[in-house]
Amino acid sequence: MTEATPPPQQIPGSAAEAAAARFGESLAWSPPEPRWPGWVGQRGDEPVCMVRTMTGVGVQRYRWCIEALAPTSPEVAEPLAIGDTWVMSPWRGEISAREAWAGVELEEQARLMTQLGQALRRIHDSTLTHRHGEVQRGLGTSFLSWNTLMTRRLERARALFSAQEASPLVDAARRATERLYRELAAFHPRTRAVMVHGVTLERVLVQASEGVMELTSLVGFERALLGPWELDFGRLLWFEPVVGREALLDAFYEGYDMARTMDIRRREEVYRTLTALEVAEGLTSGEAELERRCRAYLEMGA
Repeated sequence: MTEATPPPQQIPGSAAEAAAARFGESLAWSPPEPRWPGWVGQRGDEPVCMVRTMTGVGVQRYRWCIEALAPTSPEVAEPLAIGDTWVMSPWRGEISAREAWAGVELEEQARLMTQLGQALRRIHDSTLTHRHGEVQRGLGTSFLSWNTLMTRRLERARALFSAQEASPLVDAARRATERLYRELAAFHPRTRAVMVHGVTLERVLVQASEGVMELTSLVGFERALLGPWELDFGRLLWFEPVVGREALLDAFYEGYDMARTMDIRRREEVYRTLTALEVAEGLTSGEAELERRCRAYLEMGA
């Protein structure tokens, strides 16, 4: 699944000033490219930092996530500087796992999935909370039930697709929304809420060399929320090369230290359907491949 937010068109001047103050010189800034989640600052040939722009709310959410995660999760890089609408992080020449994926063998893909499972388990274990919904400082203590969180999501989907002209995708989304409504009463999370990263392989950074991938960090915490850990699984299972690849799924669950039981498989389908609804909500004309995948997932449980 691709990220919905377009890359920044210009690095904020305040971020360049912060970089110059930290590194003692002006850096050469590389413009956004698909391999980078932001602008990269280089000193000669050496990449030294990355700047990602986000909304003010995103920066606030990012701060709270880092406060909760940095002491326990080595995959969460502490920022070098934070502005009102940007975050500067260390950069060691990583690329996204999605970009590196096609160039490595199945065994190496499975090894990365194990690393990713371990990283998500550390994040989830360190952020248990009774609250579902928006991330707050200290992860919040006010209570929003899982049913309320899911009902709000489904109400949004129902209103959106009801207002759209009928099409194969819209019809599939309407049916999936009503199906999830029916399942909601009997379907509850098994644990308290955790910080859901919203993991996709675009937001997993790796060092890639000679067919080997090493997970270095996760980015994108400005989009995190509090909810059941299965929401992260639904996001990850959206990545098509993983679907139906039992070796990769087994490797992920091995890293997460959880048995992939029949109940877990059923829950995977529910959360993957939720992810497909989210993607369908943001589709525009001309995205035929994404539309095909959305329809396939939305119709799986029909």
